[in-house]
Amino acid sequence: MSPNSSDSSRAAIIAVALLAVAFCVVFGIEHGFKEQIGWYVLLLPGGVFAASISDILTRPIPLVEPFVFWSLVVVISLGWYFCVSFAAIKTYRWASHRRKSP
Repeated sequence: MSPNSSDSSRAAIIAVALLAVAFCVVFGIEHGFKEQIGWYVLLLPGGVFAASISDILTRPIPLVEPFVFWSLVVVISLGWYFCVSFAAIKTYRWASHRRKSP
């Protein structure tokens, strides 16, 4: 990463990486049924909201439900990871700036 890149671009890259790791952990590693649900809810928070939103959106056309559901899972989870990463970057910058100034 370039040292001059903005905080939002850094947060976006981190968010994509965290989402990829979350998908690998949830779907790539064999878990038991209960553990799979726990990892899913913990690492893909968009799944909780995507289920209710996709039910509302796909009532007229139920055939598109899987596409809408997984699209919402990715978008909401990516947004969540972006917000968390952006807040962590801003907090780090604030704390390091605060430490340098008297």
